[in-house]
Amino acid sequence: MNQLYKLSIFITIIAVFTLNFTANSQSVLSTGQWYQLGIEKDGIYKLSYQDFIDMGFDVDGINPNHIQIYGNVNGQLPEANNIATPNSLLENAIFVSGAEDGSFDANDYVAFYAKGADKWRYEILLQRFRYESHNYDENNYYYVTIGEEEGSRIGSQTSTSQTPLKVITNFLDYQAYEVDMVNFVKSGRKWYGEPFDTNPNQRIDFDFPNFINDKKVMVGLYAAGRSEVNSEIHYYIDGCETESLTIPKKLGDYVYAKEAKVRTGFYTDENHINLNLNYTNQSPPIMLGLTI
Repeated sequence: MNQLYKLSIFITIIAVFTLNFTANSQSVLSTGQWYQLGIEKDGIYKLSYQDFIDMGFDVDGINPNHIQIYGNVNGQLPEANNIATPNSLLENAIFVSGAEDGSFDANDYVAFYAKGADKWRYEILLQRFRYESHNYDENNYYYVTIGEEEGSRIGSQTSTSQTPLKVITNFLDYQAYEVDMVNFVKSGRKWYGEPFDTNPNQRIDFDFPNFINDKKVMVGLYAAGRSEVNSEIHYYIDGCETESLTIPKKLGDYVYAKEAKVRTGFYTDENHINLNLNYTNQSPPIMLGLTI
């Protein structure tokens, strides 16, 4: 099972577009009773009878066919204003168990698919996934209500008896480690993880059950440092040869810190992967932040 970690690529494109834009007269949240759900990661979620009680809904008066869930799945809004995005919450198709009798009972439940705030995007040309962290929130939000009309529902599809064209027995898996702890200039959206000036040795663990060991593991490392001399972070995976990431020294009075990144691959037989990083202090000391 291959795994891919964050590698940031920045491309600037300047273009002019003419777009049609129609704003909704009012938000769907302006009327009715609503409950907000914070979603941390992608997955299928279940709301039980007790959950609706805890959310404050009158379960005795719920028509299960009118249960609705709204929320958008596009992640962080783009900075460019020429990219079309929804200007209101979109209704999501959901599954409601036990709705056939027209009442929401103790064993009934709602199931729906939701997306977290962070995104993985597949880069076709490079044939890899790129991790995009949400800069402003750790959760994406969905909203539950009992509407005036019937809500959108997941449709049914008859199973096929045809012979499959291809049988899938493996897939790409990926994880990211990104902790926003250090902001060099205390402004802007660029943050880094653990500083190496106070702890020169860092270890980060990843678990991948059912790992296929004949596939190469790909790791991307992204760091920044503030120093008058070139500096290095030495890194290695358990059982693999040590490599290093060189962070250039800062030049001039207007450069506060310099960034560096590296992408490497290796083979391992372990489901549990330990990434070990070591920084040897230079003179003067360096201040480092890390993103993986």
